[in-house]
Amino acid sequence: MTDRSFSFRSSVRDIVRKWVSCDKAYEEKEPDDGDFEECGREEDMPQCDAVVAVLCTVAEADVFYPWRRKQEPSYGAGLILSGRRVLTTAHSVDQYTQLEVGKEVWGPRYTATMLAVAPECDLAILTVHDDEFWNQVKPVEFGDMPSPGDKVIIDRLRKDEAYLPLVTACVLGLGMTRYSFWGTKLLAFRVNVGRNGASGGGPAFDERGKCVGLKLQSQGYRSGDFVPAEVIKHFIQDYDKNGAYTGLPLLSIKWQKMENPYLRMLMKMEHDEQGVLITEVGPNYPESVILKPNDVILSIDGININNDGTVPFLSGRRIEFGYLIGKKYVGDKIVIKVRRGIEICEFTTELATHKQFVPANIIGRPLRYYIIGGFVFTTLSFPCMEVMVSSSLRYLVVALLIKLRILFHNRFCFIIGSFSGTVVLKTDINAGYETEFTLQNQVLVTFNDKPVEGLNSLVSMVETCNEDFMKFTFGNKKTLVLPTNIARSRTPDILKAHSISCAMSDDLKELVKLTRGEESPIYI
Repeated sequence: MTDRSFSFRSSVRDIVRKWVSCDKAYEEKEPDDGDFEECGREEDMPQCDAVVAVLCTVAEADVFYPWRRKQEPSYGAGLILSGRRVLTTAHSVDQYTQLEVGKEVWGPRYTATMLAVAPECDLAILTVHDDEFWNQVKPVEFGDMPSPGDKVIIDRLRKDEAYLPLVTACVLGLGMTRYSFWGTKLLAFRVNVGRNGASGGGPAFDERGKCVGLKLQSQGYRSGDFVPAEVIKHFIQDYDKNGAYTGLPLLSIKWQKMENPYLRMLMKMEHDEQGVLITEVGPNYPESVILKPNDVILSIDGININNDGTVPFLSGRRIEFGYLIGKKYVGDKIVIKVRRGIEICEFTTELATHKQFVPANIIGRPLRYYIIGGFVFTTLSFPCMEVMVSSSLRYLVVALLIKLRILFHNRFCFIIGSFSGTVVLKTDINAGYETEFTLQNQVLVTFNDKPVEGLNSLVSMVETCNEDFMKFTFGNKKTLVLPTNIARSRTPDILKAHSISCAMSDDLKELVKLTRGEESPIYI
């Protein structure tokens, strides 16, 4: 990558980071190492009896070569729950192949089983069947939401040392923010972890020894976001009630503030009315039947919404009204009061769960891929975006793709490209394409002039193609052409030359067998 291209990407990243920072509801002060101090050994802190180590082997998928999986160890902190369960973060067990829990990193380890994963709130529940593990353990107690300026005690995970002291840190702020693991906007609080406390993560406790939060996936060097006890308890209660995680509810709308008096005047609002303007309603959600663009939401369940989109919160503070939805469960009903022109309407709607348009490949699910003629096609996923797009741009890109309806119903398929060009398993039939930058990471729009509606659609059309050539047309109007019979006959040799066991991910094998009407092995 040239210095010029790096400078361009950095400048774009900085611009979008400023845009993303406006999306956070924190009221922060500048981190100060004076807010961070070691506070003693864990034998003086009885709450640490509930803290355990979660250790796993993860098989991280290679985005550019999705048939590969690189194994490496992963560590995370866990909390003992009642009912022989352990709470941990979802990001610490993402793509695991082996899962263990220990009372210390270097002590005995016990095989664990995943019970539930909530990627939206970065939480997971495990269990251990070995009775020995549960000797002399004490379930954690959860506390209340801390306020800005409060001191919390952070128990850091022991990775490289036998002992790391507990530390106290200052709560910088709280509000709605996007969790980095999944991109969901939920309640969180931010803590200054100091220069020496950034590593390790782990739970945060109040001065009474009650857990007030669990550290989220890292977003910064000297500060850390924590999923608060309120969100944790919501997840646990959902699991206890339903025997499984049912998801987080979502009011699928886009909205804007109504602080401008002329905007309120145009929307026929009364002098004493406040609310937010709906600009878009997501399809395939219950609220799409009752809500319309240009409706003004005045209240939810009788709680009035201010023109800045906030509702009352703790200790006289205010918070974005999405907080009201996050407190609910999937299937709960809410009453929405709206102004539609000169009319005031009240609607009751049932809350549905998030429709995740970008799969996160959680708990070891492999990346999907399909190889033909040496070209590799896949679908969009967060692991792909983590490599291709900087973190500050990631959710903006997803929002734009959804806006263009590219992702609805999983209708997204693209050719894989690396920083050096399109990923091509080289052979004579694809000569000349391997350094074609205009093809890298491009959305596939049509195959032989027929629209492609996802990876399944592409596979079906390629496998049933009886034309002389296969023509792939991408979103930037560039075209890739392969001779049909030669591409099919040469693909097994290409795979063998590159030590690839199969031309497709496991989930596509059955589709191909049905399409071909045969039971023979596929490109092995």
